[in-house]
Amino acid sequence: MRRLLLTLTFVAAISQFTPEEYAVDLDLPPEYRYTLLIQNKQTYIKSFLELLRQDDLYASAFSFAHYLRRNLTTLVDQEFYRECQGIANLIGRSA
Repeated sequence: MRRLLLTLTFVAAISQFTPEEYAVDLDLPPEYRYTLLIQNKQTYIKSFLELLRQDDLYASAFSFAHYLRRNLTTLVDQEFYRECQGIANLIGRSA
């Protein structure tokens, strides 16, 4: 957990610049709305997920995350679920 907090603190400290802006085209099917953003940030997302996997918190939260993954379709609306599926597919994970 400390490693994750240090990483986030470091990222916050060096990110004193104007954030990039992305347009999300809501006319696209939900699976494709975030394609450009995810493609541009894929390395960062995968690195962050790997840090989470190495952290002790990930192990203790795994059962809750597994529950959410199994029941996501009943917890959120179908459109949001399809957006999540599209993002997961782009980073090579299953939704």
